[in-house]
Amino acid sequence: MREKVTKFMLLLLVVILAINIGITTKAKETYKVTVKKEVGFDDNYKVGYPTPISLTVKNEGKSIDGEVEIQVPSSLGKYMSYVKKLSLEEGAEKKIVIDVPVNQYRGKYKVVITSGKNKVYEGEVKFRNTNNNITQFIGILSDDYDSLTYINKMPSSNGMTTLTKNIKLTEENFPEDIFTLKAFNLLIINNYDTTKLNKKQYEVLKQWVADGGTLLIGTGANHKKTLGAFKDNFIEGNVGESKQISTSLISEMGTNGDSKTEVNIEITQLTIKGSTAVIQDKGEVLVQKIENGKGCIVIAAFDFGQSPFVGWNNNTNFAETLIMTTNPNIVYMDNIDSKRQQGQFSDFHQLRSIFDSFVEIARANKPTFYLILFIYVLVVAPLNYFILKKLDKRELMWVSVPLISVVFSVIIYITGFGSRLSETTSNTFSIYSMDSKGVSSSFTYAGIYTPNKSRLKIETEDGDKIYPIVDEYYYIDSSSSITNEDLEARIINDGNGGIEFVNSSILQAKLLQIHNKSLNLGKIDANITIKNDDIEGLIINSTNLDLEDCYIITSNKYYELGTMNKGEIKKLGEYLKSDSYGGNIYHLTEMIYGNPYRYSTYSSTSEKLERIDNFQKYLMLNMVMNQIQMISAEKAYFIGISKTPSMKPLIINGKASKTNERSFIIMPIDLNFQQGEYIDYPVGFVPFNVWEDGGLYYNVDIQSLTGSGYTEITYMVNENIDVSAIEIGMPKYATGSSPIKFYIFNNITNFYDELSSYNISGEDVSKYCDKKNQIRLKVVMADGNCDIPQLGVKGKVK
Repeated sequence: MREKVTKFMLLLLVVILAINIGITTKAKETYKVTVKKEVGFDDNYKVGYPTPISLTVKNEGKSIDGEVEIQVPSSLGKYMSYVKKLSLEEGAEKKIVIDVPVNQYRGKYKVVITSGKNKVYEGEVKFRNTNNNITQFIGILSDDYDSLTYINKMPSSNGMTTLTKNIKLTEENFPEDIFTLKAFNLLIINNYDTTKLNKKQYEVLKQWVADGGTLLIGTGANHKKTLGAFKDNFIEGNVGESKQISTSLISEMGTNGDSKTEVNIEITQLTIKGSTAVIQDKGEVLVQKIENGKGCIVIAAFDFGQSPFVGWNNNTNFAETLIMTTNPNIVYMDNIDSKRQQGQFSDFHQLRSIFDSFVEIARANKPTFYLILFIYVLVVAPLNYFILKKLDKRELMWVSVPLISVVFSVIIYITGFGSRLSETTSNTFSIYSMDSKGVSSSFTYAGIYTPNKSRLKIETEDGDKIYPIVDEYYYIDSSSSITNEDLEARIINDGNGGIEFVNSSILQAKLLQIHNKSLNLGKIDANITIKNDDIEGLIINSTNLDLEDCYIITSNKYYELGTMNKGEIKKLGEYLKSDSYGGNIYHLTEMIYGNPYRYSTYSSTSEKLERIDNFQKYLMLNMVMNQIQMISAEKAYFIGISKTPSMKPLIINGKASKTNERSFIIMPIDLNFQQGEYIDYPVGFVPFNVWEDGGLYYNVDIQSLTGSGYTEITYMVNENIDVSAIEIGMPKYATGSSPIKFYIFNNITNFYDELSSYNISGEDVSKYCDKKNQIRLKVVMADGNCDIPQLGVKGKVK
């Protein structure tokens, strides 16, 4: 007995030792990581834009060879994973940055690290519970960041200053993703070595400007550092000598002209190719700008972080005036940005309709499909059961149910025959915004259609950035995190990038936004003069695209040009078909393409396809005009639509996809109002700002005022004009609970006079047009609605 006990004890000891050794061995091979998470730029981010999530991963266990994914809620019960590879030896530490979208209802994002099939780490990223303030981001690249924080005010379209946030940027956190950089409204480079930016960051900076960004560059004594990276045609020129000058313009800009104190400032003489002098004094150019695509580069001959700006009480006012002077259009870009932050600027449903309206593919009749399915599920199947039950023949259901299923499958097949796709197809829609030099920014969207349910891996030949477009209006409880949701797609952040949809639907297209690298499409050459409210001049299609539905659009009229093939020249004159749309962009789209939602019958298939095509054009024009927000009074826009291929096809599951394309070309055109020494701005061509602090709401989309109270409108005439006559175009539509009253500001009495005449000339001009050539009107109404009054002026060059 004792021998048996001894053997049992020895066996138990061996087992315990083996278990301990196993545990020790396993412990040595266990994954153990710690992850430090940072959201946005020092915890600042914008709703409606991607933001960087920085993960500092420290590995205290066995080596990792896998990936990091951030799981982002994309729709109810679904998520998308933004993925990056991770290779980390034991004891090593690495920083991973992944840009992810921040939607209106963002919830909690999950971070997962895997190595092979092993899950190494799982945690959450929590966003701050903040109000969705309409904040403009000002990014600052400077070795002396604190000296530039006075640049903290941005002008807006309603004349009020918007809320801003200064963000310190470095070569470490400057985005490499164009969609992330678009969250910034203004970028400043001053006393910073730009050669520290890598190639991706530099290319993204250039694209950001072309897409509408404003880049403010300070030079002066530190010009070698600041201009170091600009060795291509983005900024070309020569640097001259540095010198001290005295000028009163700095004081005037900072005090709205109240002070003309001379200040000393060190400048560097710069000759920049293609630039326009914005501020100059005593023969020296202090500030100049280059228009690039939709944006501009503003280059100062001085350093913004040195005297006389640092410590000056009016430095913030100076900076705001400088921004508005150099790029007045920045206020309209900010208006779009504000809508996006409030969740009012989603293109999801409009894009889906655009892609479903390609006449090259006949989409399956979804209403008919759902009707057939409804009849089968809720009518035929239950009816079959009750009939057999009444006949006491329920045992026949094993025959009748499959038979009915086959019959309805045949009906569905016949209904959809000829309207199905034979292969995966991508419909693309590109918006090309050109400048007069042919520099274009592009917004390209794609809808991917498949003939069957399948896995799709989508990429571009050149490795362009691809982002999924999701419906931003679904709701997610911000207190809950995703747990059992299905994976919808993987967005790959390594190598050639791309996106992989796990399970595509045959009934709904997958929507994408693609950042194309610069395309050489050519340009539209234009020389247009406004004469007697009509346009004269030439338009030349110097692009490589054949264009249809071409128009010239001013702030209140449109002119029809028709089709313009590549190389075609059109002479403009009185024969052009034109009409007034009153500045209301919704009226414009309906006047050109009609109301697409009005019911109508079709006499033929070709008529039906033509209506579908026009509906698509209506949607595209509406989307583009919403992005413009407001046409500058002193400019016109050329627009045209092309079906000519302009981009390489998408690569889907390793091969080039079948592609249908639409391109929308838009280019601003400077208008000439001068004939010899005389200048004539017709009614509607004088720019203005609306001040909303009196209770009335200004709708920029339809150019109208609503509500009760008052508002002041400032009309700005070029200061180089000696105004001799003012014409006031009163609103065509004005209604209220009491008569709407209009007043004009009298600069002699400093009070408003009730408007009694719509034509002002002679000595009265100086009463109502101040020394800066500004004219102010006031609108007073109760529970009313009226269009914005428009002005026209005549005069001579000073």
